[in-house]
Amino acid sequence: RRLVLKSPVHTARVELLLRIFPDAQFIYIHRDPQTVYRSACHMADTTYGYTYLSSPTDEQIHEFILHQFEVLWEEYERARALIPQGNLVEVSYDVLTADPEETIGLLYKALRIDGYEDSARQLVRNAVRSRLQHYQKNVHAPLPEELRDAVKKRWARYSQAWSYRWD
Repeated sequence: RRLVLKSPVHTARVELLLRIFPDAQFIYIHRDPQTVYRSACHMADTTYGYTYLSSPTDEQIHEFILHQFEVLWEEYERARALIPQGNLVEVSYDVLTADPEETIGLLYKALRIDGYEDSARQLVRNAVRSRLQHYQKNVHAPLPEELRDAVKKRWARYSQAWSYRWD
């Protein structure tokens, strides 16, 4: 059995995860930084309110999102070199969502996981047909220019690493 952790904060815990699970395998899914930022804002608007002891300002929330992502990316960028060869696959969210069945098959192959063609492909196909067929991604308003410029500047290394453009 495999433990699957799907949480962005774990990108900053690669070194710890490798100490606990030396043979751990990682799939890093990267996404357009503007979409990541807007998605993080949406999550802050819809879920973070339940965790606050006092109400932060919009500026504090934006700074938290910007800073947290910087920390997560810097830690992942540093620690990914520690992952044994063949135990890391990096894939674009756009590629994954464009053809999940094929992309997941490629992930299985890259990580040397048996059983995709025997059973997992059908599970993925069924999930795409039944659960994801009518799934609608959140639609976010464009970022105000000042905020867009801040994200562009502060997340520049991430954008460059994955060739995300800002025009």
